[in-house]
Amino acid sequence: MSKMAQLRKRAEKVCTDPVVNLLEKTGITPNTLTWIGFIIAVVTAVFAAFGNM
Repeated sequence: MSKMAQLRKRAEKVCTDPVVNLLEKTGITPNTLTWIGFIIAVVTAVFAAFGNM
């Protein structure tokens, strides 16, 4: 395995695994996260369009 692949796996363990474990415990689905992100993006776009940021 290359050094870059080893670094990626180590970074994945440190950064991604805790977040995934937390979300798994809450029962939030990937689709729910997608909708939340979409709604935040739309609200932000509306605020930006009206200059309220």
